[in-house]
Parts: sequence; C-alpha cells; structure tokens
Amino acid sequence: MTVNVPDSWNPETIDGGITTESEDKEATVFFEVTDAKGTAALLDENIKWLKGEKVTIDLSTKSEKEFKAGSMTWSSVSWSGTSEEWGPATIGFAFSDVGNGKVLVMTYWITKKGMATHEAELNKIFESVKKIKG
Repeated sequence: MTVNVPDSWNPETIDGGITTESEDKEATVFFEVTDAKGTAALLDENIKWLKGEKVTIDLSTKSEKEFKAGSMTWSSVSWSGTSEEWGPATIGFAFSDVGNGKVLVMTYWITKKGMATHEAELNKIFESVKKIKG
C-alpha cells in the first residue's frame, strides 16, 4: 500500500507500517498491515500503548461506520476519550482489506482541538491510501 503524509508530520517506518504525528502533536496516526487473523492482537497492542500514554477511552461513546475514501472501502470504530496531557480526544481504528488475507489497520488519536485543525489533512491522508497492484 501507499499513503501520502505531509512531510511536516514526520512519518516514520515501524514494524509492519508507518507512524506519523502532526507537528503540533494534536494528531497521531499509525498505519499497520497485518494478517486478517492478527487484527485483534494488533488492536490489543495499540490499546495498551494508548493506556501507557495515559489515554482513557469512554466505551459508552462507541461509534461504528463504513465509508469510502479514494479507492478504498473502510470500516471504522471510534470513541471519545481523554488524554491526561492533551485533554478530550477521539480514538479510533479504521480497517481496509488490502488483499492476500491482509488488513490495513489505521489507529488514530486526535484531540478535539486537533480534529478541528487537521480534519482536512486527515481526509487527504485517507484519500491517498492505495493498494499496490502486483
């Protein structure tokens, strides 16, 4: 898969994908590819990371939706939450089938203020995701 991220977001390669963060640190996004069977374990790992970053998730605010962005179809689940350091935030996961039994998982944490500031950039990032043909 390919994804276009603004250079100012300092994208970095991680095991299984990339991570990127807005310059003001109001938005963090992970793109990771895993086997379809490994999705639950990846979500558990990322939720543990969020807890380690002192982010709490309000499970009563769960929202699920399906959407299309660019050439990809996504399923997502998100919640409202709070970061001890950054305040109110949206925490979520978006999933897209990338073929060959693989799933692209996008994990995101965005402050409420950051959503207002970076929504257009985030939409462009979503729109830029493409499967590599081959």
